[in-house]
Amino acid sequence: NERFHTFLYGGAHNDYLAEITLATRARLQPFRRAQFRNLGRLALSYAEHDQVVTAILRGDKAEAAHAMRAHIITVEIAYERYAESV
Repeated sequence: NERFHTFLYGGAHNDYLAEITLATRARLQPFRRAQFRNLGRLALSYAEHDQVVTAILRGDKAEAAHAMRAHIITVEIAYERYAESV
């Protein structure tokens, strides 16, 4: 999971974006670990990553952006559930 995101940031060729994203990942690390304790979350994350990679490899920028946004929304929902339980 972490390698996927690291490759994605590097592929964006935007050092500023990578820096901000890595800083955000560091702040969210406790949540990131906790979210994968939920049954099926890791498998869902891999499926979401697969959709992003497939779109990138096809050269379909719109679909890659759509798949990445859907992944981010899923993580946002997981975070909200986590925050409510803490």
